[in-house]
Amino acid sequence: MQYFEQFLVVSVIAFILISLYKELFGVTFTFFISILVLGIFGILTPAEILSGFGNEQIAVIIMLLLLGDAIRQ
Repeated sequence: MQYFEQFLVVSVIAFILISLYKELFGVTFTFFISILVLGIFGILTPAEILSGFGNEQIAVIIMLLLLGDAIRQ
């Protein structure tokens, strides 16, 4: 089971890099998909996922990404 989790994490990181480089999806959607996949397979617990939003700097980055998407459209 450990190898599957390692493979999944490497795959998600590769997906993030390829998606951001090729601009396949928006930045926000790319990271949302990645966190969703890691959460579904139990690599990240719901507490770990939500604890990232407790950091003020993360909230600022998310708001900037959303603002950038809104301006681009």
